[in-house]
Amino acid sequence: MIIARAVISLDCLNRMESYGLLHHPNEACGLLLGSTSVLNQGNGQAELQIEQFIGIPNIASNPRRQFMMDPAAVLTHVMAEQSGASHIAGIMHTHPLAPAIPSQEDLGTAWLHTPSHWILSLRRKDIPEWGIFQYRIDAAAGKPYYEPVPLQINGQANRRAKK
Repeated sequence: MIIARAVISLDCLNRMESYGLLHHPNEACGLLLGSTSVLNQGNGQAELQIEQFIGIPNIASNPRRQFMMDPAAVLTHVMAEQSGASHIAGIMHTHPLAPAIPSQEDLGTAWLHTPSHWILSLRRKDIPEWGIFQYRIDAAAGKPYYEPVPLQINGQANRRAKK
């Protein structure tokens, strides 16, 4: 599946930014619940609709430089997904001092198979910067890489998203 675009409400985006700022200077993290709709069967393009953000405690030993979601908090949502009650459409975490692009550590995370990865850079807290990505695995090299995903807020292009 290729995510052609991600759609989110301004309210949900604002909740994620508030959560990130609340935990700054530590990295904040959470799950994004939503749904996927096929846009084009022929090329496998889909639209990702984000419906809810769930903040998850960061239990990393060095939370200012990395994130590790609390497994107990995540398990509840994984179980709900397996029962069909919800769909984990992505993860979100902040980069307190780095740009909104995946780090080498992000590329090594267990979350590579989650449909989307949202990174909020808070280098300038007054101007939050978003990067939304889909991870892929290079079949020849066997290494992960990322592709940016266009973002729409309530049907409008996001000026804050990194292109």
